[in-house]
Amino acid sequence: MNEFKNINNYFSFVPLYNFFIEKYMIKANPSFVIVYIYILKMFINNDDIYLDNVSNKLNMLASDVIKALDYWQYEKIISYKQVENKVEITFFSKKQENINEISNNINTKEDKVTIYSQKDEIQKLFRLAEKKLAKTLSYQDRHTLISLYEDYGMSMEILAVLLTYCVENGKNNFRYIGKVGIDWCENNIDSLEKVEAYLKTTNEDYRTIMKAFGISNRAPIKKEEDFIKKWILEYKMTIPVVQEACTRTILQTGQVSFDYANKIIENWKESNIKTLDDIKKLDDQFENSRKAKEEIKKSVSMQKTYKNNINYYNKNKFVNYSQKEPDYELLRKLEIMALKEGIDDND
Repeated sequence: MNEFKNINNYFSFVPLYNFFIEKYMIKANPSFVIVYIYILKMFINNDDIYLDNVSNKLNMLASDVIKALDYWQYEKIISYKQVENKVEITFFSKKQENINEISNNINTKEDKVTIYSQKDEIQKLFRLAEKKLAKTLSYQDRHTLISLYEDYGMSMEILAVLLTYCVENGKNNFRYIGKVGIDWCENNIDSLEKVEAYLKTTNEDYRTIMKAFGISNRAPIKKEEDFIKKWILEYKMTIPVVQEACTRTILQTGQVSFDYANKIIENWKESNIKTLDDIKKLDDQFENSRKAKEEIKKSVSMQKTYKNNINYYNKNKFVNYSQKEPDYELLRKLEIMALKEGIDDND
């Protein structure tokens, strides 16, 4: 039952029950009262209530408007539901049946949001989340944070790290944030040290690079992590390029060597390598250069062989001359002369 709904058919003013003024208004934050009256006026006029419109009209933050709505819902004089930027609201009077109606409409989830939203530390968490996500939290967003805090026992410190981690990875959807948060809780991530260790083993880039080395059962040690950070953050190498360096390291050395992989990546950086296609082009250039060197080496070898053959021929040409037929007449004359000289000596 919503008795304010058609009141504008009879009056052009905003009615405030005495019970509201005497019991609720006098103890409420003045800004909460302003929000209540302004939204009641919009409701009576059958205007659609959009959070950013209310925020602009009242010159206050959208988060402060939500705080006011949470407060009045906690006091059980309204019930509201936020669907993206639009607010659907029901107002209640002092009548008992309406109080019973709101009690039935507010489920456990809504009670939790309303109650915990009043706590200072939860307000700090909401402000942190809004700052990091650059948006006003919806009712469901706040419920997700409170559920992680209350149901799963996540500390404010870990929740802050969770938000930072998700935002830095480009994930600002609260379904994703809630899923990651539950995953942390189920893995007993309850300290910053455990968060750091867990992220090292689950970080997609780290896991991909370690897997390229055939390592899947541990996080990188400090030296290995330093190499990975240098490759990705300083050298701006893509993950496929780093994977290729790791693969080549294993093939060429037969072992895991971050130092060897680092030399490969440094050479690629000097060659302005950015992609796998760049690596292929560099490999092709190297292969062509290798073949050219082989051809030159082969040509030089052939020239040396030719020169050696020429030198060998020149050295041995006297030995290999053709012998002439003996001069028998000359030999006979020499023999006669030798015999004659022998006779004369005997005389």
